[in-house]
Amino acid sequence: MTNSPWLTGFLLLGTILYGLPTLLALSPLIRLLAALAGRTVQWPGPLVTYDGPQEPRRSRPPYVIRPARPLFAEFGFYFLGLVGAFGSFFLAWLATGTSFVAGYFQITWTWGMEPVMLTAMVAGQMSTARLRQYASQLTTYLDDIGGGGEPREADGASARSQYAIAHPLLSRRLGDAQQTRALGVFAEATKANQDGQQMRGLMLYQEALSLDPKLHQHASEALAGMAERCTPAELGPVAYWLGVHAEYAVDLRQAAAWYQRAVDTFEQLSYPKRASRACCNLGNVRMRAHDPSAMEAFERTVALDPDNGIAHINIAAAYYNIGEPGSDLHGRALDAFSDAVLADPISYGPIVIAKMREISFLWKDDLDLVTERVERKRQERQQAQTA
Repeated sequence: MTNSPWLTGFLLLGTILYGLPTLLALSPLIRLLAALAGRTVQWPGPLVTYDGPQEPRRSRPPYVIRPARPLFAEFGFYFLGLVGAFGSFFLAWLATGTSFVAGYFQITWTWGMEPVMLTAMVAGQMSTARLRQYASQLTTYLDDIGGGGEPREADGASARSQYAIAHPLLSRRLGDAQQTRALGVFAEATKANQDGQQMRGLMLYQEALSLDPKLHQHASEALAGMAERCTPAELGPVAYWLGVHAEYAVDLRQAAAWYQRAVDTFEQLSYPKRASRACCNLGNVRMRAHDPSAMEAFERTVALDPDNGIAHINIAAAYYNIGEPGSDLHGRALDAFSDAVLADPISYGPIVIAKMREISFLWKDDLDLVTERVERKRQERQQAQTA
């Protein structure tokens, strides 16, 4: 097969196609290397999952769990894959007829070279798609580290899951492979519940227990060992997840103690959104234990993070249960319901409706009042932003 302008054009197109994303990925790569050299981050980085361009997280069936992998290692692996594809096309284009090397050497295209270039093309396409997501997550992670504020979860798929508290055991092996997978499914179930996806969370939780019926015992034992020797920065997630496992094991007193410790630790670190998440769980545990201080925990939750919709719903449900229509408590309940809808209409709107239907037969009339409050508060926010 002789070289032709069509072949040269094809190889040049591949060079450009894989060369541009390679250049774009150089900036986060240099930042990562500088952060690793300065020891502001540690290899292999936080755990993330890849969401394909045609399959966002929220559209996945509840039972689909993709494995979590370390961000830095994944970014480096697919960067090398993209560099390999770019290098293959560039060298082939350079050596099959360009004037730059015509006086030195020239390669005649043969059919045996086609599998090589096809492999390079597949590797380039796969690496480009994945590297785009990993580069975005890496940039977010490094921005938060450099900014000194509360770091976002690199794998967060929504405003709330960006501040999710990663399970400390996900980067470790817990017993056998079955237990490790069960823990990953359970962590995904917890995140789904906190994002207002109760049905997805329930199905994932059932799958986790089917994989490891003693999941909470195994995880609690491993976390308790970590709590004895972890740093203050690591204690928050460890205490939080010890509380989660104790709550699922219906040890409410122990769960409340661990949640309180997590709240205190996150507040000391100036992580208000994570402190709010732990404080909301503390309120739930106290409410299950019929502790009247549960309302204090929920009020503290929304003070830490006004967009914590679950806390708003819990406050609203408490007042809605005891407030007569037209009373001050009833009005506070409607205000809290509207705050939850404002936080995220898609996630919390259906939960608000379900909770109102569960409590009162006048829920339809009250829902109209909630809608009016939502519109009024939304207009007030817009006016405040433009002022």
